[in-house]
Amino acid sequence: MQLTPLPSQPVQDQELQPSSGKVLPAWIPTVLGILAPIMFAIQGMTIKHFTSERIGFDSNVLTFSSCFSVCFIALIIGALWFWPKVQAFDPYLFLIGLGSSILDTLATVSLQMAYTKGPAGPVSAVSSLNAVFLSILQSFIQRKFPRSLEIIGFVIGLIGATIMVLPDQVLHILSILFRRRPTPESKHKNGESSSQ
Repeated sequence: MQLTPLPSQPVQDQELQPSSGKVLPAWIPTVLGILAPIMFAIQGMTIKHFTSERIGFDSNVLTFSSCFSVCFIALIIGALWFWPKVQAFDPYLFLIGLGSSILDTLATVSLQMAYTKGPAGPVSAVSSLNAVFLSILQSFIQRKFPRSLEIIGFVIGLIGATIMVLPDQVLHILSILFRRRPTPESKHKNGESSSQ
């Protein structure tokens, strides 16, 4: 019986391994991650501006025309550059991308209609909860219970979004919960001061 030697380096988790290609330096995904919410905020304010009463652009027309334009440009780039030079066309992946883009378009339409009809701050707060829900869904799919720090992050995200969406109601609840109840000593002092 011959034993195979163990590798000198520990095997890393497969989730951390890239599927193919080179690993980018850490600062590039970090910068992109910081830019993403800024771009979403700019998009929300642009939608709010174009659909205001002064300009009167319809949110559905704006959404579908922008989605069609971007998807058409991506399709041209894929046909002329990506599929011939980077990766061959795969019908299965194309169908997955098609279904995902339909869901993304419906989500974008809902979000932009919400920007049109409601205040931008609460709409952004609620829509940013997708990261929290994605993490919870991912933990269910992988059958991994979230770590304690992840649960704290979920709770902080939900509380922050609730405060941004319903600030007056949260303030009212907090004022009821943390209102100072009179103690017997304070009642006695108040009685003495009122009698004088």
